[in-house]
Amino acid sequence: MSKAVRFLAVAATCILMAFLIISCAPRGIKTAGYSWDLQYEVEEDTFWGISALDANRAWAVADNGKDEGSIYYFNGNRWNKEYSAEGNLNTVLAIDDENIWAAGDNVYFFDGSSWSMEHELEETLNDMSALDPWNVWAVGDEGGIYFFDGSYWSKQYQAEGTLWGVAAIDPGHVWALGKGSGILFYDGLAWDRDLSLFRTTLFKISGPDSQNVWAVGTDDVLFHPLGPSSGHLLGGYIAFFDGSSWQREYDSEEGLFGVSAPDSTH
Repeated sequence: MSKAVRFLAVAATCILMAFLIISCAPRGIKTAGYSWDLQYEVEEDTFWGISALDANRAWAVADNGKDEGSIYYFNGNRWNKEYSAEGNLNTVLAIDDENIWAAGDNVYFFDGSSWSMEHELEETLNDMSALDPWNVWAVGDEGGIYFFDGSYWSKQYQAEGTLWGVAAIDPGHVWALGKGSGILFYDGLAWDRDLSLFRTTLFKISGPDSQNVWAVGTDDVLFHPLGPSSGHLLGGYIAFFDGSSWQREYDSEEGLFGVSAPDSTH
């Protein structure tokens, strides 16, 4: 056996052993003293959003890639499919037991007893945020910012590009962001545009108050953010707003698509 053949045989054996080790490893993932475990999966669906009121009440949205969406509910013990929707679903927002929204190609509402299609908008919605049942914002594929006042949905602002994220901190501090739009800010009266991070794509934003807000994104998008293709390694970053201006706070080796900040130190 030649050296080259022996080398290939050893290399193939090492790869096979590594694969077996990974495949046979426990599915739980240890992180900072806590363990993550697979709780539920559906082979035909891809999950895009989740929202929880507490440990015993959570909703998740998914679709099968064929314009058929599903809403799942967790009751503290197990997940169950609660509703089948027309079109794809991208986001879900639980305000309380009687005010839960799910959105994508259409907008759906749960009043505490049943789900129903609430509204058909001009574009697909990607994210939602609310202060209460009378102050709900949503952003869409074509740059639309929509507002629900407790009775009706209306378009509040038309931005350039695609909007991926929105976060409402209080009535005078609402942000929206995406690709080609910069960062949009609502002060309670009108939307304005901040171009400090204009040549980037931002996907999600979160913060506990108006002096601590984080946004994540990437400098160059080579794929649809809700369905990244293999083979692309993108540089991402975290931006921080301190109450007066946005700054890039951290650069990562891969694109970042989600963020959640419950307080200023977590």
